Amino acid sequence: IIYNIFKEFCFKTQKDYLNAFAALLTPFLKGLFSKFNIRTPIFFYIANQPRVGKDYLAGITGILYENQALEESPISNGVDKGNNNEELRKKILSAMISGRKRLHFSNNRGKIDNSVLESISTAEIWSDRILGKSENLVFDNELDFSLSGNIGVTYTTDFANRCKFINLFLDIEDTNSRKFENPNLHHWVRENRPLILSDLFSLI
Repeated sequence: IIYNIFKEFCFKTQKDYLNAFAALLTPFLKGLFSKFNIRTPIFFYIANQPRVGKDYLAGITGILYENQALEESPISNGVDKGNNNEELRKKILSAMISGRKRLHFSNNRGKIDNSVLESISTAEIWSDRILGKSENLVFDNELDFSLSGNIGVTYTTDFANRCKFINLFLDIEDTNSRKFENPNLHHWVRENRPLILSDLFSLI
């Protein structure tokens, strides 16, 4: 079942395949062998060119656990210096208030250098003030994070140490010329969530 999910993605190496599987399995393990707020790696999907399937691959995890492949705006768009720390703080607090468990930041460019992201990736408890109020909220940090970008995106050493990288490499020029056995994989995953979750549970 797992092989059929991943078999049409162009992983660069076997390690990248295994890291993609780890990204799918890790949310299931939280609360079973650990606390729900145990910190897990940031899964970073990097492709050698556009339209290789990095966000489509990341979306499988979102569909499996949240029934939807939600994408957030990039941490770094290649223009803003400091990667807009304040905006990310607001987004994280809003996600925690609404009960989100996962944030995927798609299509990052330039250099990822965001102190808020680096901080929350290792913090088991997160505290922040509501915008426009003096009220301070405290949460167990149960958020999982993932990002995507194409080759050329860079990052700090501290950030790299918090990541597991999933590299995709396609060696053809026209990415739209590919044909797939399962052209609507997201629909298949959504329709077969009980089967996939049962498979993961059996593995655990």
